[in-house]
Amino acid sequence: FGAPPAKPEAVAGAPATPLALAVHPGGKLVAAWREDGCIDIRDSATLAGLACLEPLAGGDGCLAFTPDGQSLLVLSGSRLAVYPWRELAGPG
Repeated sequence: FGAPPAKPEAVAGAPATPLALAVHPGGKLVAAWREDGCIDIRDSATLAGLACLEPLAGGDGCLAFTPDGQSLLVLSGSRLAVYPWRELAGPG
């Protein structure tokens, strides 16, 4: 495979510094909790943005997709939210 690059390359449209990441069970989506507070859901192959969810107040936390891939669990401090991300993303 060769040696890894000396410096990671930035990918256009990708969050600069994600605070937390979650990969969809099917591997086709990735959710990233950005420094600006948005939870960004993107196509993992193209990095096309599908949704930007507003997180719970309280800074960073943890992300996980449900096993069926229909919702995104967001833990911030001692609060847990379940986002039916497909409904929030709109048609498509």
